[in-house]
Amino acid sequence: MWYLWFFSLVNAAMDSRKIQNVFRINLGGDTPVGILEGTVIIGVILAAFLGRAKRDQEAPSRPHPAYVVCMILLWVGFVFGVLGALMHGAGLRWKLVFMREYLGMPASIWVGYRLIGTLRDARKFPYVLAISGVATATMLMVAFGHGAEEYELHQNMNALRTVSFVSSYAGIACALLVFSVQSGARMFRPWIALAIAGYCFCGQLAPLHRADWAAMIAALAMLPICMPPGHRIKNAFYLLGITISLGISLWIGLHFASVVTGRNFHKTFEDRVISMLPGERFKNSDAKAWDTRIPAINLEMSFWMENPIMGRGFAYEESTGRNAEVGYAFHHNSWIQTGVQTGIFGFAGVAMAILCPVIIGLRMIRLNTDRVSILIGAAGVLGGAHQAILGAATAGFGGYRVAMLIGMISGAVFRVREIQLARMRLAAEYEAGGAYDYYDEFGAPAAGVAGNEYGIPESSDYDAHGHGQHHPNLGGYYS
Repeated sequence: MWYLWFFSLVNAAMDSRKIQNVFRINLGGDTPVGILEGTVIIGVILAAFLGRAKRDQEAPSRPHPAYVVCMILLWVGFVFGVLGALMHGAGLRWKLVFMREYLGMPASIWVGYRLIGTLRDARKFPYVLAISGVATATMLMVAFGHGAEEYELHQNMNALRTVSFVSSYAGIACALLVFSVQSGARMFRPWIALAIAGYCFCGQLAPLHRADWAAMIAALAMLPICMPPGHRIKNAFYLLGITISLGISLWIGLHFASVVTGRNFHKTFEDRVISMLPGERFKNSDAKAWDTRIPAINLEMSFWMENPIMGRGFAYEESTGRNAEVGYAFHHNSWIQTGVQTGIFGFAGVAMAILCPVIIGLRMIRLNTDRVSILIGAAGVLGGAHQAILGAATAGFGGYRVAMLIGMISGAVFRVREIQLARMRLAAEYEAGGAYDYYDEFGAPAAGVAGNEYGIPESSDYDAHGHGQHHPNLGGYYS
């Protein structure tokens, strides 16, 4: 589990322009390998050698079918992408670059799935996401502060924007912390969790990327759906208070930005939000957020439809020489990019990696077996919703750094769901009078037991209202 901390924090805080793209080893043929690529390679090796030992510490379970199918589809898509790349004339460097971007997803799913072997590991994972979100938010605000100096000199808005960090860490951490307060599956004291959530919220907004804002809205919109049944009215009031708290954080952030730059950022924020909304333009010069995206998306879709099954291969767009024709906006829709390069199989694999955690996560939350499963399920729901929208609006998971984030979350959801189902099966066997070897909360094997010494849930463990009783050994509730 320690490597997931390292894996996540390096990806969250690494500056692509000043560090990742500078400190590289050239393998020949203009094929550089940087720190993050090395991090992924080491993670894959550790997962291969340590994964089995970690799984053996937990209750026996079969690989989740969604995980198996997802990985098969992703690898079939990769093979088709390579075959297609052999048939067009894009430069070798571009082909290798887009192979790397794509491989970030299956590699990170594998790392997350294998290195989270037990609930002891899984209970730390939400904190990995929260701390990584704080790290990213900090780096984004620092970058904004540095850009403010250039903005004062040249009045160039792009100086305030950066693509050197994975801002998605901050957005997903914000939504997860809000969920932890609203659902009662606490990670920190409520006021601490909300303060960190507000900080991450401002960090996510700092680069002024409208795609990030839309993804953040999608994640927060999933919160009412995530709530366990039975407390919807109370949770609605919680959500109202939390929304007010995030609104205050936003106002403070905009005020700070206005002071630093000397520009009215409340008006800037308003204009950019309006540009995301459908409706009439007040004058011909008014730009909408999608104006620079639609021509490239339409052209890329036509490429995909030429071979929808296998796609056209990695870096096919670069082989056409038509990037300038669409304002250099290729690869600004990760869904279509994946289809163009790897066909329907790669597209389906990526869709499963992003959307299956949403479906599985909701089931994990509603079963309400333990706090760890609830938080991991919420990470899957919120992260999947966030990335589904981000990928439709910009590069998103089409880049390997974002793919590393959502891949790691997907792997964690698949693995913890396996553990949850295995423990429910053991509990059902116990209720039926069966004997088995029990594994405690921390993955330690225990001898077969006849009583309820280890807190295995049975019919008497439910109160008069059908709600699960708390088990100190399991650290959770059953319902």
